[in-house]
Amino acid sequence: MGGCVRGFDGQRQWEVFGEARRLAIFLLADTAWELFHRLNREEAVEYLATRASQRFTVIQAVALSEFDGLSAPNAYGRTPLLKDGSGRYDPAQPDLRGAGAGAGASVRLYGPVKK
Repeated sequence: MGGCVRGFDGQRQWEVFGEARRLAIFLLADTAWELFHRLNREEAVEYLATRASQRFTVIQAVALSEFDGLSAPNAYGRTPLLKDGSGRYDPAQPDLRGAGAGAGASVRLYGPVKK
């Protein structure tokens, strides 16, 4: 089983190769499936900062929620996809105007240890 984990720590890109270089890695992950749908930017930043202080390295979330993810608006009243001419949600047209976009960029999760 091989594989690569890639990340960015705000200054440089890093890669950890699992079995190929025989390095042991540990990912402390949390599932926040509804992060983008239920929280506003300030709440998301608070959540991510809390997880960062707890040394989490991975947060798993979904862009399209399982429960009314297309039709239920987020904290800013927007749905994740725009509608096409027929009034149907179009997966080729994501709503990228979201006020909560980029919240994760302002919080640094726990990164690789320098040796």
